Amino acid sequence: MPTIPAQEERELVIRLIESDSFAFEKLYYQYVERAYGFAIHFLRNSFEAEEVVQEVFTRLWENRHRINPDLSFSGYLLTMVKNTVFNENRKKMYHRAYV
Repeated sequence: MPTIPAQEERELVIRLIESDSFAFEKLYYQYVERAYGFAIHFLRNSFEAEEVVQEVFTRLWENRHRINPDLSFSGYLLTMVKNTVFNENRKKMYHRAYV
């Protein structure tokens, strides 16, 4: 999917912050493949990558009021994906050590 201009992205983020589900949907379809690709790069498991992306977009909607529209949305989203991946890997490591 072609990238959207920065100004249009900023407007979508502002609408997302205001709970506009259409703006969320548009941002979702703009970034879901990139988020999935980023997650699969680290996890090497398609099911786990899909779970991470689902969790990230759910948390994105739940915490939409915390987003700064003046910062890079893609950077924010990919940081969320990275942190979620690292948290999942940490949980797996603790689980293996426990078992």
